[in-house]
Amino acid sequence: MDKFIAKSISLIFSPPVILAPVPFVLVLKYSSDINDAIKWSFFFYISIFIMISVVLVGRFFGIFSDLDVSNKSERPKLLISSLIICITNCILLILFGAPKILILMGFGVLIGILFIFIFLRWTKISIHTSAITAFAIAIVLIYGWVFIPLLLLIPIMGWARITSRRHTLREVIAGGILGSVLTIIIYSIGKNFIL
Repeated sequence: MDKFIAKSISLIFSPPVILAPVPFVLVLKYSSDINDAIKWSFFFYISIFIMISVVLVGRFFGIFSDLDVSNKSERPKLLISSLIICITNCILLILFGAPKILILMGFGVLIGILFIFIFLRWTKISIHTSAITAFAIAIVLIYGWVFIPLLLLIPIMGWARITSRRHTLREVIAGGILGSVLTIIIYSIGKNFIL
């Protein structure tokens, strides 16, 4: 039963699901224009859809052994694909004049994937934990302490990843550290220099 709950949590709060509301929330917060928020969110969703498609197609053709791409030797293919998609997304956001906050988010995701790729040599960082950590901390930083209960999602995701045997405690902690440090740095840059 624990494994079922853990796998359900991992699916419900997977990186694409967690990333989905962020563009809308960010653009709406900094522009107060719901039409802009919808337009740019849709633009960002295309990239998320492409990333999901890469995993699904990779799984279908046996490139990835599971949808979590939990086999460390398969991760470089996923991460290289993700880097290409993120770089393309960032370039298009700049060319089409996206709000600065969305460009900053795009670069934040890009840098996160780059770090995960670099550290793959030593450890298989939990992308799920990194994403949920980045999401929860970003919402608290942007919208205030009223959202602090979102931080409870971090240990819940950590438990889920360990219980489903997708990651070790070390990999989960590494994901949490990466997500928190990167989010705080990107937020500080945005707050002080861009927004």
